[in-house]
Amino acid sequence: MRIVFAGLPHRNGRYIATIGVFDGIHRGHKFILEKLKYYSIKYRLTPLVITFSDLPEKFIHKEFCGYLMDAKDKMEFISNYGIPCIWEMQVTKEFLNISKEDFLKYSFPSNSIDCLLLGSDFRFGKNGSGDINFIKKFCVSNDIKLKVFKKKEFHGRIVSSTLIRRLIRRAEFAEAEKFLQREYFVRGTVISGKGIGKTLGFPTANIDYDGYVIPSSGVYAGKVEVAGKTYLAAVNIGRRPTIGKHFDELLEAHIIGFDGEIVGDEIKLFFLRKIRNERKFADRSKLKDAISRDVISITRKFNNRV
Repeated sequence: MRIVFAGLPHRNGRYIATIGVFDGIHRGHKFILEKLKYYSIKYRLTPLVITFSDLPEKFIHKEFCGYLMDAKDKMEFISNYGIPCIWEMQVTKEFLNISKEDFLKYSFPSNSIDCLLLGSDFRFGKNGSGDINFIKKFCVSNDIKLKVFKKKEFHGRIVSSTLIRRLIRRAEFAEAEKFLQREYFVRGTVISGKGIGKTLGFPTANIDYDGYVIPSSGVYAGKVEVAGKTYLAAVNIGRRPTIGKHFDELLEAHIIGFDGEIVGDEIKLFFLRKIRNERKFADRSKLKDAISRDVISITRKFNNRV
């Protein structure tokens, strides 16, 4: 795989390209990648994915909805589809303010791109002013083949990253997996906490999840990949109301059957099912009893998921 972080694809190459955010690499994205491979063979061109270093929505909307996948995993997923070239455009406020004309001239130089594959809803340029009709005119003028595909549907619903984010926020993980065609996970670094879980007999890994989409507050059954192994986990998202007031929302996981020191390590956390809402207990003893019941329930019900 060749990842180009700055500048255009090699001018001497002949490419068939697609462009998009590709957050999550869901069913719709996979459909486009398969078409890219198919037509690259048919036209004897090098397949190229043009994507972005960050989600444009992060710069446009005040409320950022979060990532479905980090850049590292996105590159890996795309390369696993047999795509040899990826061009990652650096997203800045200045980049998002360029005109639709300049966006096309920069993204699709006529002496490098012979064919272009796009989704029908692709928009670009300042305020999303560019659309497929504008690209069609550009491609005709620059002798670029253009193939446009409708948004993929699955079970009567249009596949989109927006839909998948909504499902994850609602803790509808099984439904989200149907559109992703994989289990949803967040990749994060374990950070130091206050050690409260340890005093209760259930030490937790506090996870810096760096902008991923996560479900709303509550207790979840999950699993964690750490040190090359997978363990079940009791996951809590919330402000720990039994412990005290004014805590920031925290993502923490009690990794069942694991007692190693992993602060500073990167782990993968998978969400399986919501167990209950977060609640305030009368005292820490009652909280400890509830956590114990959660751990027993998760171990019994989800042992076949690891």
